[in-house]
Amino acid sequence: MAGSGGGPLVKVARLQEHFPQDRRGYNLVYLLSNTPYLTRTTLGRLKRRKVPMVLNQNGVFYQAWFDGDWRAKNAEMAAAYHMADHVFWQSDFCRRCADRFLGEREGPGEVLNNAVDTGRFAPLGDDRPERPVTFLVAGKIEHHHLYRRIGDALEGLARLTGGRGRCAPGCCGAARRRRAGSTAPMT
Repeated sequence: MAGSGGGPLVKVARLQEHFPQDRRGYNLVYLLSNTPYLTRTTLGRLKRRKVPMVLNQNGVFYQAWFDGDWRAKNAEMAAAYHMADHVFWQSDFCRRCADRFLGEREGPGEVLNNAVDTGRFAPLGDDRPERPVTFLVAGKIEHHHLYRRIGDALEGLARLTGGRGRCAPGCCGAARRRRAGSTAPMT
């Protein structure tokens, strides 16, 4: 099943290259925590049929960035978290947050940090262009999200690079800096 967009869609597309979907002859179910398509009833049915379930746990809902009922969304996510046969957490921080907000997991799992496909992405080496550093911040970024730490990191990098960096207006604290009258060189 295709992801809802962004990260999940990219991940599912890459998995399809190596593990094509088979709606009837499957022998493993790969679950994404941020796209809980399967209900608790369906997960229970898979468990009774002894179909292994692997969960990629990459975050939880939290009141500071989710406008809806974050507790209900975490309860929905917790079903797969506790029923999966194995969990891959994207970081130790992710594991700790999942245990805190979804309930401590008793089954097996391991931290598997996100990787970079070095066949597609590689360092530029010494031939760096003489232009400002441009940051692409991907993910669910909306006006109500508080990305102060990203903004602070970008401001620090701007100081280190002599102001040769950019951040989109309204992103990463750029609007906050403008409102505060900051003269930081980052635009």
